[in-house]
Amino acid sequence: MENLPERLRTSGATEISKKLKGISGGRISDVATGFGGFINTLMKMLKNYDCFVRIEISGKDLESAKKQFKGQPVEFLEMDALGI
Repeated sequence: MENLPERLRTSGATEISKKLKGISGGRISDVATGFGGFINTLMKMLKNYDCFVRIEISGKDLESAKKQFKGQPVEFLEMDALGI
């Protein structure tokens, strides 16, 4: 699957990818999102979605992510997910 990162193509992720293409995600949270690689993958794989909510404790990572996801349906929350 060309949409999957190289390291996932041989890991059984192809089957997961096929399942994700049938899922409408709605509003999706990504906790400890880091640089957003997982969100990028889900954006390519899901049938559709409303938006992603990125939760990250590091304000520095979030500022970088805001530039990366500018104009895309992604919300940003700086917080400690343990407090949720």
